[in-house]
Amino acid sequence: MAVSGSAGGLHGHSHERRLARPARRVISAKRRRLQMASSRARPEPATRAPALNDVGFWPRVAAFVIDCLIVGGVTDIILAALPVTAAATTEGATGPGMVAEGPTLMRALAFALYFVLMNGAYGSTLGKMMHGYRVVNEDGSRIGHGAALFRYFLAVALSCFTLGLFFLSVATDPKHRGWHDRLLGTRVIYNR
Repeated sequence: MAVSGSAGGLHGHSHERRLARPARRVISAKRRRLQMASSRARPEPATRAPALNDVGFWPRVAAFVIDCLIVGGVTDIILAALPVTAAATTEGATGPGMVAEGPTLMRALAFALYFVLMNGAYGSTLGKMMHGYRVVNEDGSRIGHGAALFRYFLAVALSCFTLGLFFLSVATDPKHRGWHDRLLGTRVIYNR
């Protein structure tokens, strides 16, 4: 009797288990439907591009001054070491104006290479790096060497055409962009 009672007890429990399983399945199915319905009702969070904080006029001027001091200083040291430039600075060595264009062209080339290569490769010059900013496209992506080259020569051309006054557009634009930035779709932003 004890055996049959225990066997009946086991069968009784298994019968209860069998009845409980469908109930659990129904409850879990209802839970899944409720979760799916609530996930449909809730709007998914919008994926936004990270905010780009534009650099103002005076911080950009400070970075530009640092860049000019760096490139100008290094270029002047190199030019002073070259015998052709040393001869050009002494009176009458080669005639007036014969070699004087050499140092000017070398400085212009040094500035162009510096700004194009640094902005193209790193999105930033040393002056911008010191302050923690960089040049990017409107969407925040890197500008690359081609855009850096065009941006530099556009800035130089606009500077010559307006006697440098075009740089004031950085102060008046809501995103602090110069004309060259607006034309190319670039911005100077703080690093994140």
